[in-house]
Amino acid sequence: MSDAPENRQIPLELNPDAAAELDRIKSELGLERDVQVLQRAMALLSMAVKLMDEKGRIHVKDGDRARRIHLR
Repeated sequence: MSDAPENRQIPLELNPDAAAELDRIKSELGLERDVQVLQRAMALLSMAVKLMDEKGRIHVKDGDRARRIHLR
């Protein structure tokens, strides 16, 4: 696996007022679970981007077989 450049990761930061407002809306609408699922998905995508080679492929080993996953 080649090292993917760190600049591919897009940081997501909210200012404190926006974060507080987002938390209030989440609790009001009962979306805490949905937000947790989205946060996990974002973390997985971030890891996938870090593992990609220069052609957008991720090389994984599945038992004795090697596979390439193409992200488009």
